[in-house]
Amino acid sequence: MYEQHLNSKKHKQKQKNIKRKNSNSTHDGGSVMIKESDDHSDSNNPFDEEFVSKSLTENSKIEEPRKTSMDSLRICLFCNKPSEGVKRNLDHMRVEHSFYILDIDCLISLKALLHYLSEKIHVGHCCVNCNRNFKDVLSVQNHMKDLSHC
Repeated sequence: MYEQHLNSKKHKQKQKNIKRKNSNSTHDGGSVMIKESDDHSDSNNPFDEEFVSKSLTENSKIEEPRKTSMDSLRICLFCNKPSEGVKRNLDHMRVEHSFYILDIDCLISLKALLHYLSEKIHVGHCCVNCNRNFKDVLSVQNHMKDLSHC
């Protein structure tokens, strides 16, 4: 498969383009070797460390991933709202999403149940009520809220 890629027209064309752009580089068996040069006046050299770090800071805004119930049991399964504690999270889910656990006194491990439901939603992308699968977590959560499948 890799050999087919190397022999493809598209790959060969890209190799030619790279050779043309990098007159300082030599092509050796599929890898590009950069020659050291004393002239550092080319500030747009994509292999220049300063160029890379500058473009990363200017062009990309790194967002922290939003925490979900997979990270903590204090985060709502259905809207990702954080709560003070697990009990407050359960109260929020009961009031806002009509989610309640029947016979909670008979439950052996509340944390294990919440973790299982969280995995089912966030990893399996599956509704906890009708077991319908979705393409992503947001779709599952919207489905459960819209159809009261909480």
